[in-house]
Amino acid sequence: METVANDLCNKDKILKQLKYNLSKVQQVMSNYANKNRREVIFKLSPKYFGPFQVIEQIGKVAYKLNLPDQSRIHLVFHVSQLKAAIGNIPAAPEIPARLTTDLPTVEPEEIIKHRIIDRNSVLVSQVLVKWKGLPIFEATWEDEGIIQGQFPDVSLEDKAVHPLVVLIGMRFQGSHRATQTPTGLREKGTSERW
Repeated sequence: METVANDLCNKDKILKQLKYNLSKVQQVMSNYANKNRREVIFKLSPKYFGPFQVIEQIGKVAYKLNLPDQSRIHLVFHVSQLKAAIGNIPAAPEIPARLTTDLPTVEPEEIIKHRIIDRNSVLVSQVLVKWKGLPIFEATWEDEGIIQGQFPDVSLEDKAVHPLVVLIGMRFQGSHRATQTPTGLREKGTSERW
């Protein structure tokens, strides 16, 4: 009987030691795995608003909805953007504030950076726009031509180096190539001589 009691005591000690060792190893592995991780906070926006009454079906996959008059969004939606309201739910009297015409128009505050991207073998000049009334992390890359067209009074040279200053003397890889000329950049293969 004594040997059985000793064996059970030893078994309990061994199990405690194994659990301790396992927890230590798990802590070491957790610390190693988390070493290069950072805490990120995600902001989730609502995916669906409503419900709103369907006015009519347009084609096989689109529906026109009865939205409030002050809404800034189109009334017709693809079926993939809609979700059936189940149950007896009254129609929503209003839509979120960011989707109504009551909001002020957002306009550029300053141009932070310039860049040129290759979009389908065409070089496109873009600007990083800091928007008035929004924090810096809400800045977005926009095509320079679109910003000039929508906001002609905005100076696109503010506090940023124009990308052509950086590009002179560089060769682009891919199907669209540019070379340096005395007057700046030209497309390779053009008849202009220098």
